[in-house]
Amino acid sequence: MAPVKDLQLTYKTPNTRNVFSEGDVIVGAVTFTLTREIRVKSLQVKVKGGSHVSWEESSGMTSRRYRDHFEFFKVKKYLVAEKHEGSVLRCGFHHFNFEIRIPEKHMLPSFKGDFGRIEYLLEAKICSRSMQVLSKEEAELFAKVSPSHSPNKFTCHRNSKQRGWAFVQNSVKLVSHFKTNGLFTR
Repeated sequence: MAPVKDLQLTYKTPNTRNVFSEGDVIVGAVTFTLTREIRVKSLQVKVKGGSHVSWEESSGMTSRRYRDHFEFFKVKKYLVAEKHEGSVLRCGFHHFNFEIRIPEKHMLPSFKGDFGRIEYLLEAKICSRSMQVLSKEEAELFAKVSPSHSPNKFTCHRNSKQRGWAFVQNSVKLVSHFKTNGLFTR
């Protein structure tokens, strides 16, 4: 039987649309019940943002899948400090409050399309001493969408010279380039 039951990640929404923007502080709590005493390496909350692109090209009998990821930011906060020897958590109900700030960086609006996405996640994770994830909970956050950064203005363009895709919106451009001998983002 798994020692961690009912891991929940809750947070206060900043507005009625549940939309966050750069510099906002996320205030919330991580709660769970332990069925027995355990030793954990860490209990952490993380907020992260990034983009992902993925598509497949077919030519005759062969097909090839392309994908890339670019991380905008990642901020961790330890609710149980990371220790080499671990920390003991007793059997029963546990409640940890947290505050974590989204970095003061320009955030692209959340976006999901056929070939990619821009997403922001809040994550709570309990790790054992061997860094095995005992339990994990994620919540999707939505980035600020102003009239000049509306997701419906995004288009996907094929760039045959560099075998890549670009998500373009006014002056914002996210491009993934692929080489035959490796993968890189520019």
